[in-house]
Amino acid sequence: MIKVTGIEPVEGQVQIALYNAPERWLEESFAHATIEVKGREAEWRVEGIPDGAYAVATFHDRNGNGKADRNWLGIPKEAYGFSNNVKAVFKPPQWNRVKFIVARPVTAISIELGYWN
Repeated sequence: MIKVTGIEPVEGQVQIALYNAPERWLEESFAHATIEVKGREAEWRVEGIPDGAYAVATFHDRNGNGKADRNWLGIPKEAYGFSNNVKAVFKPPQWNRVKFIVARPVTAISIELGYWN
């Protein structure tokens, strides 16, 4: 289960991408979900995935356009987060910092959304 917190304001969607390989990190997700925002938290129950190493990238798609909007400098205009609550500093974090291990029966993670600063 992936829980995303810190959704503010309560509008739009949360986009969540699950990755299962370092060579595809932030390029080709293993699984993806779009969740309509109904409160300050959203949950995605991912079922049937094999044990192994994974990473998550998520963002608050406030305007529901399906993409992470950026300003003219390339800085995200919408709140985002990564697994292990790793913060991006000038560039997205590397796989080794965001990966976590999925092991049965249940693995749960929580990601707090934030802005680039």
